[in-house]
Order: sequence, then structure tokens, then C-alpha cells
Amino acid sequence: MAVEVKTEDEFNRLISAGNYATTIVDFTASWCPPCRAIKPYFEDLAKIYTDVQFLKVDVDNLSDVAGKAGVRSMPTFVVYKNGAKSEDILEGANKNKLNMIIQSHSSISGNTAAQSQNSQRRFSSSSKFGFLKRCTIL
Repeated sequence: MAVEVKTEDEFNRLISAGNYATTIVDFTASWCPPCRAIKPYFEDLAKIYTDVQFLKVDVDNLSDVAGKAGVRSMPTFVVYKNGAKSEDILEGANKNKLNMIIQSHSSISGNTAAQSQNSQRRFSSSSKFGFLKRCTIL
């Protein structure tokens, strides 16, 4: 399950808690069509890759957190390893790249590829905004 982070303190606590070696943070905005389109897919991935922590940060509510993470557009997915920001950053609603990044940091294998493919099909068929990959902060 993806956790919606409400405060900067909560973000810092969850990132550094040590309960997960890997955390994927979805920096999102409610007004961003690609963010809304990829949200169900991100939620599905959180159910599949249970060894990875999934967080959602609304950039309008936690602009300081987004700024420290270097977010320039939404959605932006940032990987944290053992509490530290890694080099793995994905800007835009690219479900295939997001899945590849998460797979590369997860120890879960086996039937997850089939589950992930089913999730990708649902995302593709339900996305009204396939032409728009990200929203840029001006």
C-alpha cells in the first residue's frame, strides 16, 4: 500500500526508519493529469512489491520536500536506498520505466511479472492522458 505523506517530519521519519531498504516516492499534484493517470498503476505496484516502501508526496502541500528532492515536474519518482536519495529518478508517467526501476530494487520475483503486466494493461486502457507524460513546474 502506498502511504500518503502529510508532513515533512513524517517524510523524514519514513525515509530513515529502516523498515525498508528501498523507498519509491511519487511526487505528485492533484491538478496534474499524468499524475492522476498513473496513480492506480503506482498503487498496484505497491501491492506487488511488498519489500519496497511506496510513498506519495503532494508537491503543493510539501513543496520543501519536493524542492530538496530536486523535483522539477510531476509526476517524479525518486528512489531512496537506506534513507539516502539514489541516482534513480524518473520524470513523467512512464509505466514501463517505473516498473523496471522498481524491479531492479526489489527481491520479489516469480509471478510478479504477470501481475505487473495485468496492471499495465489496466493502466493503458484507462489512461485518458496517454499523450501527456508530465506537468512542468514553472
